[in-house]
Amino acid sequence: MKFVFIIIFLTHFLSSQDKSFKWIDTFFTQLHQDRGFSATIGILKNNKLIYSNAVGWEDVEKNIKLSLKSRMSLGSGNKMFTAIAISQLVEQGKINYKDKLIQYLPDYPDKNFAKKVSISHLLSHRSGLGDYWDDEYEKHWHNIRSLNDIFPFIKKLNPHFSPGDKFLYSNSGYILLGMIIEKVTGKSYYDHIQHVIYDKAEMNYSGSYSRDESIPNKVKNYIGRSNKWSIPDGGYRGSSAGGGYSTINDMILYHRALINNHLVSGTTFKRMIENRSDENNYGYAMILEEQNGHFSFGHGGQAPGMYFNYRHFPEIGYTFIFFSNAEAGGPRNVSRRILDYIVSDEKIEPEFMSSIEMKNANPIKIQIVKNSQERPQFNTSQKTKSEEDITWSLIDKIMKSIEKKDVNSFKSLFLNKDAASVASNVSLYEFMANRVVPGRGKVIGYHTMSENIEVPDSEFPLRATTFHLKDGQPGQIGLAIKNGKIDFISLFVHPQLCKNGKHASCDLIIRNNN
Repeated sequence: MKFVFIIIFLTHFLSSQDKSFKWIDTFFTQLHQDRGFSATIGILKNNKLIYSNAVGWEDVEKNIKLSLKSRMSLGSGNKMFTAIAISQLVEQGKINYKDKLIQYLPDYPDKNFAKKVSISHLLSHRSGLGDYWDDEYEKHWHNIRSLNDIFPFIKKLNPHFSPGDKFLYSNSGYILLGMIIEKVTGKSYYDHIQHVIYDKAEMNYSGSYSRDESIPNKVKNYIGRSNKWSIPDGGYRGSSAGGGYSTINDMILYHRALINNHLVSGTTFKRMIENRSDENNYGYAMILEEQNGHFSFGHGGQAPGMYFNYRHFPEIGYTFIFFSNAEAGGPRNVSRRILDYIVSDEKIEPEFMSSIEMKNANPIKIQIVKNSQERPQFNTSQKTKSEEDITWSLIDKIMKSIEKKDVNSFKSLFLNKDAASVASNVSLYEFMANRVVPGRGKVIGYHTMSENIEVPDSEFPLRATTFHLKDGQPGQIGLAIKNGKIDFISLFVHPQLCKNGKHASCDLIIRNNN
């Protein structure tokens, strides 16, 4: 009888406790030792930090380790700061969300467009403008010092549709928002954000630092998926569209200031996290998601050698902040694994941890080279033709299911049916089917297949190809295959994925994908 009582007590005790994140220690350590995984993380419950960790390097060659004070790359994450600064000006009565671009940039060459597009359109990526980031821009980005230096690459763009009609993610729109901030305040974008965001939230270790600026704890970013890494090329400084730096501790301060209405009022913030159209889940620099029935808001960033994700789940009280400064170990997939656990019913550790074995072998030795050869090189594979044919066949089926919005067909392609992989893969499907393809158009061609690439979330190697959408922007899809079905998928779109820029300068395989 006593034994039964103890069992009942323990069951009740465990069910009443918050989730345990101690398993992440093992997960991160294994990835760091085996692959050189480099990341920082902070998890909050009801605004209190309950878990944090840092593994990897600020600087590999100098053997400087990461810490919670490491200044990590935000990528597009600091679009949030731009949107907040705009919203503050709205609260002050200096601008209005409905104001048109022409009111602030009267010299914009496309007058018809500037008279139609509003600040709200720019904030919610419904302006119709695409990205200024192309081959020509990359020829000049080392010389760009201000938002005005980027403007010539934007004003030559032709809108893809009339403002307000659709959703199309646009870095160009956020450069224009930064220019509006400068016009209204009379200050540089960087000085204004320092004053109204970093200083106000007491974020003393955040900023948009120049490439050659010597700042304590500023990380180096690394590309390379094995033991040979290199430092990716990049512009001189970040902008109102992305490229700033922050830390786990500073982003905790930012989060608290945001939800406690210290940056904008509760009414204004509610408006920022409203979905602006039926085609996407995006507010004002806030990506809105629902996982396992739990709503969340936040933003992320991804570029060669860096990954960032910030998400808050108001209904269950969890906040997730994650940075990585290296490709190795698959930071995007690691982030998703932890988020899947946060919204799951599990409380001890996720099931996939049962396959993680800590090894006593010496950790991987990283070698810094001028140009890493560990990034996928999209050349003809030496694998058997039948294996390549299987991979292409599955890629074709995936793209068809996305273009036809056939989620059941998409799900049927996968072998694993555990809750984590289904939630993650459906999220990818929804992103492509509901946001990317409607805005950018269908896939028009692919690069050749890569060699095998090891990934942390599958025992089978992944093979990848870059593709291009109708508007020219590149994406990447990778599959790990078991017995002719998909064990793991990686799928995303980003303008920096293809070194040759838009499809006009690429040698593509035009495949029948109709």
